Amino acid sequence: MSQSINLIPQEEKQEQTKTQLVKMSTLFAIFFLVIVGLVSFYYFYQVSSVKTRIKEHESNIERLRGEIANLSSIEITARNLDTRYQALTSIYTSRVYYSLLLEEVLKHVPEVITIVDFTINTGNKITLTGESDNYIAISEFVTNLSKDDKIFKNVTLNSVSLESRANSISFFVSVEFIPEALKK
Repeated sequence: MSQSINLIPQEEKQEQTKTQLVKMSTLFAIFFLVIVGLVSFYYFYQVSSVKTRIKEHESNIERLRGEIANLSSIEITARNLDTRYQALTSIYTSRVYYSLLLEEVLKHVPEVITIVDFTINTGNKITLTGESDNYIAISEFVTNLSKDDKIFKNVTLNSVSLESRANSISFFVSVEFIPEALKK
């Protein structure tokens, strides 16, 4: 069998091992440095792209805030219109048509009676002052108002007096009406 004889001195072997170890550690350090450089470049790129996106989003937010500020005047106008609409709706739904009340009263007035004063008072009451040629027409008028219980209630003849100078009879009637009957 052949054996090889190593004639390299021990110190030279150690020196070669050291050199080889230094080369390997240098390569490892360079490789590690390149990897660290690539990783740091990747993170730097990611940070800069995130900052760019943040700036884009901030500019977009500013643009949208400007649009919102422009729309705030429209919102104020819309709220004002809604408030007005609600007020008008409330008025029209709860409105009492006094012209209907006047028409209903005039339907029941006989031809010989003249209404001198027609007053609408608080508490859904009206007062009528008028003149007639006879007592029967006044009685007929009060009776006709009392019979129309869809609109009128509590018809009261308060006073009747004979005016001898004018040869007529004056009267004063108080009538309570139902406001719901006068709504359309």
